[in-house]
Amino acid sequence: MTADRTNVRVSESPYISTPRGPMPKVSVVICIYNHCAFIQNAVRSVQSQSYTDWECLIVDDASTDSTPEIVAQLVAEDNRIRYIRNKTNLGVGASRNIGNALATGEWIAVLDADDWWAPDKLRVQLEALQKVPGAVFCFSGHMSVSDTDKKVVLCPQTWVKELDLGLRMANLILHSSVVVSREAMSCAGGYDEKLLSAHDWDFYLRLLLRWGSRAFVYVDEPLTFYRVHGDSISSNWRRMLSDERTIIWRYFSRGAWALRHPVGAHRVVSEQLHKEMKVLEWSGRPTQAFLRSFMLLSLSPHRRWLWLEFTQRLTTLMFGPRPLSDYSQLR
Repeated sequence: MTADRTNVRVSESPYISTPRGPMPKVSVVICIYNHCAFIQNAVRSVQSQSYTDWECLIVDDASTDSTPEIVAQLVAEDNRIRYIRNKTNLGVGASRNIGNALATGEWIAVLDADDWWAPDKLRVQLEALQKVPGAVFCFSGHMSVSDTDKKVVLCPQTWVKELDLGLRMANLILHSSVVVSREAMSCAGGYDEKLLSAHDWDFYLRLLLRWGSRAFVYVDEPLTFYRVHGDSISSNWRRMLSDERTIIWRYFSRGAWALRHPVGAHRVVSEQLHKEMKVLEWSGRPTQAFLRSFMLLSLSPHRRWLWLEFTQRLTTLMFGPRPLSDYSQLR
């Protein structure tokens, strides 16, 4: 995203509060759309940080709930909080770009409106960044929280050590755990506004291509709390599949990396097709699931289990569902 485009976006926001103090070290950017039930908790976790040299920019993507009233009260209580409200709903990528363009800190810390932080989150990650010369990006483990369960999620050390390959295989970085250099954010071009659920993965990969894995720092602690609920972006599986396919085509299916790592590129494409096949089958779209099964089989014709799944789906389309025992001779 270019600077000119960012300026156009910012000019469309009818309300932008201005900085009310000296330039901070960290700019916390929170994007929100109709999450009035969660925003106060997110902001309170920022205010509770042991590291206090920050500003907080809340970018409201034209919410229709009581978000403006709640945020106005937060702004009145704390002069480190700034409020930006979009005139129309621009999408999460555009809103993040607006917040980043208005940020004044050396570092940008991302926080989704429905997540929250541990009290030492900023301090620990900034200290980790200072220990690695040339580092521009830091992420951490997190705690996944639902109505019925809590689970600590840490990145596998093998994935972290081989980040150049691991990040291309799968996005294990929780966006709300990220602290990134504002200069690096600008040089990488910000977020792709056409992507909904995978705009963060796309951004990480562009950073990786430009700075390399040595510029990435991982803190193996659950410093962020990730809220799992039905309204989260990650629950929109149709759009997730579409965005992930865009990422795979952009970074894996062709180009220099696919030529250098043919096995890795093959694996990424195969896993995506298998994911799509299962989701389409679950959602009652057997024809589309069969087509994904055929594409998988053409990529790996030597795998017997793919022949079994292909035969099952072809038979289901022609004659309806049949018992699994009918296919036992293919095992």
